[in-house]
Amino acid sequence: PGSTQNYTLVVIDGNGCSDTTDFTVNVQNLPVITFNQTDTAACGELDYTFNASVVPSNVTYLWDFGDGNSSNDVSPINNYSNAGVYTPSLTVTSTLGCESSIMMPDLITVHPMPLIDFNVTPNILFDDYSQAEFTNLSVGAVNYIWNFGDGLDTSHAENPIHYYPDSGTYVITLIGETDKGCIDSVSNTLLHVINSYAFVPSCFTPNDDGKNDVLKLFTVNVFDFYFQILDRWGRVLFETNNPEATWDGTYQGNYVQEGVFVYKMEYKSLQRKHMETFGRVTILR
Repeated sequence: PGSTQNYTLVVIDGNGCSDTTDFTVNVQNLPVITFNQTDTAACGELDYTFNASVVPSNVTYLWDFGDGNSSNDVSPINNYSNAGVYTPSLTVTSTLGCESSIMMPDLITVHPMPLIDFNVTPNILFDDYSQAEFTNLSVGAVNYIWNFGDGLDTSHAENPIHYYPDSGTYVITLIGETDKGCIDSVSNTLLHVINSYAFVPSCFTPNDDGKNDVLKLFTVNVFDFYFQILDRWGRVLFETNNPEATWDGTYQGNYVQEGVFVYKMEYKSLQRKHMETFGRVTILR
């Protein structure tokens, strides 16, 4: 019956004897489930809290999360760690065994994260203004931002080229975004820009005051080094093959006069290029 009804049962045997009984069939309403949560999408993984209103409230719960996991909690939390579209369901059972179910088609969507990776060619640069080519090895991304680690411009190109004017070690970061807006990044310290460098100060003061008393050369990655200082008549006052050597402003044990002197410096760079420079050094006292 669709509702509670009273019934009478009459039983008659083969001898004409009969008996009668009255009984009531109670029809209980099925539990009513209300699920008001909306569709949810996330990137990578999602912790989702389930809630439902059930009348009557004294029921048992069986949540099927659609990913092979289930729970008997009233308001469970499920972690969706794999990309996919999930259809959870809820089945409730009253104390009298009446059962209701509700299904939530495609309630949960977990979008895959992009796999971000790259390499750089070459991974060591030597020239003063060097070009690096970046190869994007990412999977699943459609938009990119490159940060080249030198504080200069960024790039949205898939496989950019970048110039590094200064020597140093650079942390390069690539950010990738999928068509669903999922973002990931990777950073690598890959590019070591090592240049040959030689510098001669323009002045020093050899007066024994403990400050700037010698001419000190500053060099990085130089080979087959040669340095000499000459006076105005072309006489060699000082010469050395040691890039870390210093000159105290003397010639044959005596201090030279104040003035301007010419230097000549030769060396080979990391690329084995022959470098030759000339300049002036001033002695003041």
